[in-house]
Amino acid sequence: MPKKQLPKFSKRKVSMTFLYRKILLNVAFIALSGMSASTYACEGVNEYPNWPAKDWEGGVPNHANAGDQLIYQGLLYQANWYTNSIPASDSSWSLINRCDDNASSTSSSSSYSSSSSSSSSSASANSSSSSHSSNSSSSSSGNTTVTIQENSTGFCGVDGSVDSNNTGYTGDGFANTDNASGKKIIWKINVASAGNYSLEWRYSNGSSNNRTGTITANGSQANVDFSTTGAWFSWTTSGTNVALQAGDNDIILSAATNDGLPNIDFFSVPGYDVSAAECSGSSSSSSSSSSSSSSSTGGFGNVCPAVGPCRILPFGDSITDGYGTPGGYRIELFEIAVEAGKSITFVGEKANGPSTVAGKPFPRNHQGHSGWTIESVAGKTGVITKLPSPALNDDPNIILLHIGTNDLKAMPSGMDQRLERLVDKILVEAPNALLVVASLVPSDKSSYPNSIIIDYNAKIPAMVKKKTDMGYKIIFVDQYNGFSIPTELADGLHPNEAGYARMANKWYSSVEQYLH
Repeated sequence: MPKKQLPKFSKRKVSMTFLYRKILLNVAFIALSGMSASTYACEGVNEYPNWPAKDWEGGVPNHANAGDQLIYQGLLYQANWYTNSIPASDSSWSLINRCDDNASSTSSSSSYSSSSSSSSSSASANSSSSSHSSNSSSSSSGNTTVTIQENSTGFCGVDGSVDSNNTGYTGDGFANTDNASGKKIIWKINVASAGNYSLEWRYSNGSSNNRTGTITANGSQANVDFSTTGAWFSWTTSGTNVALQAGDNDIILSAATNDGLPNIDFFSVPGYDVSAAECSGSSSSSSSSSSSSSSSTGGFGNVCPAVGPCRILPFGDSITDGYGTPGGYRIELFEIAVEAGKSITFVGEKANGPSTVAGKPFPRNHQGHSGWTIESVAGKTGVITKLPSPALNDDPNIILLHIGTNDLKAMPSGMDQRLERLVDKILVEAPNALLVVASLVPSDKSSYPNSIIIDYNAKIPAMVKKKTDMGYKIIFVDQYNGFSIPTELADGLHPNEAGYARMANKWYSSVEQYLH
């Protein structure tokens, strides 16, 4: 191809032209460099409720897919999976950036769906300064990663001890809980803006089994898996996403099984204006925190009576009934409570299960109806028809609600709206009870699509938060994440003994603070 001929300018004109262009480019570069990184991060991003994705090519934008971003109330959020919830309202969103001139972009608020196999940058930074004994933070124009070590501000206690007998830790040592279900570590952090935050722990798990923790923060819950690291001196990181409120937040990591938690080196949170908060009198050393963290007056005050057992209503379908294992999760839940010295009983019009558990008479009552749906649909009876009587005849103090599995096959559309109507009726009919609403356990049956379960579960936390903001006694517990498929399912749909035990541990962690 022949070379393109330049116009017949003089060499002086060509040199001046290039010089002029170079000056303009430099000026433009300087101007752009002075702009906040958040300007780039938010530029061209839709603002809620202008959704970026459609269900079908000719449809109306109505959701976000994994990786899609939306601006909401001046903040930039990224979807963790398919979602049509309000950004920051549930765990389907992660906070990425501010969209003002005082913030810079960050990649540290990435989400975690399972345990991480490699150390994060914050872990690497801290492992190089093992003599550090207080919390630290790194920031850039408001973007902060706070790291909380043992015996420092924000570390409020451990049901166990702070040890230093295994190498590789940072700070003063590591938090080592007693090996029992429900044993916990407590931190306190302050965040400037409500939203979904990524929480991360550096840990070692030298046992042969993976260990699972339950995160509780202001009534919302999530799970985090701590895979085995092969040795107690081998450290890695794992994390999860949790919705936090603006201001102080108590972060409680509880053991979901009798294996206990792994050894925890430090806890870190990336975000904007995140800081460690004073523990308001909680012990920041070791096992002396145990009594305060097991207080019988939780976020909703005195839920259970001071005298006599706490009356718990297990409410739902065949999984509550205990299909395949008569008594279901209620067996393990009662045993955990007995071993912890807590007094509980189950109420409801139905009864099944063993006669004794842990050497004590087993309260066999429940309100689980095999094959029933949320409301009466497609020829099936809804559990809502049992309200207020006979379900509430025994005036329950705590109601454990796991419902919706049969709706997957009967009528999957509108499940979340039916659940909200059921929740509203319970809250009105039993205003003094604590309602614990669970996400569904997973399904391995094609006739009960797990994809619908995921979509249904994703909508529950936002609904629960809405009711909490209205002043109702209601919390969410995640019964889905951490559930092993198919090893914890008896028939692809109902839990086996191991699955029911996992459910029991999660129920117990959510209500332990209210029991006597």
